[in-house]
Amino acid sequence: MFDRLKSKGVIGYREIDGEKVGEMKIAYEANRHLSFPFIFKHEENYYIMPEYSEGKELFILKAAHFPDKWEKVESWMEGKRLVDSVLVNHEGDNYLLTQDLGTGYSSEELTLFVRNGDEWVSHRENPIVKSYANSRLGGKTFADKNQLIRVAQDCENGYGTQLHFNRIIALNEFMYEEELLKTISLKDVNVDSKEVFCGMHTYNFDERYEVIDLKNPNKLRICNILNVIWRAIRKLKK
Repeated sequence: MFDRLKSKGVIGYREIDGEKVGEMKIAYEANRHLSFPFIFKHEENYYIMPEYSEGKELFILKAAHFPDKWEKVESWMEGKRLVDSVLVNHEGDNYLLTQDLGTGYSSEELTLFVRNGDEWVSHRENPIVKSYANSRLGGKTFADKNQLIRVAQDCENGYGTQLHFNRIIALNEFMYEEELLKTISLKDVNVDSKEVFCGMHTYNFDERYEVIDLKNPNKLRICNILNVIWRAIRKLKK
């Protein structure tokens, strides 16, 4: 969820009871922007790996009390600006799919790391994808009918104009290969809303729900104005 007053993302949650959807609440907040929370369960515990590229760190949160209390338990890749990262366990090995921005705010390269003991080792075929249209991740990588599917957001003509679903053909410490299966655009999504959307960012699901992150056109909002005032006051205090 995005705090427009502070102009940064925080990790939020809402409770769903049948058709009743609760208000958004804050689960975890950091000093800088957080987004793309990759959530997973391991040995009955819940974990989140959020994007924290502004803090130049990739870290793991463990639920002390799900879903509203989290504590940092691991920190990886300090000094790197990694965005929209997911973990994949395949045939007994652990992999990290991510984008290393280095400088700037976008990249055409998708990077793969392989877990070796306590370290993440860069895959020998990096970058495994080189395309603004199909490199940046758009949700968790999931298994479907014995196929491993990687979701990517198309950023060639803007921020997430559509989503691509890629079947991973080969994934091991020596090889990576994939092929495009399907593309979903805004016209494929039926939304019961009068809102107008201009982009789509992520796709995720569980046994009960499918979730697609849609983007509104940029608008001037009162919170944006308050944010400018808030930033000016902070500068004056320094």
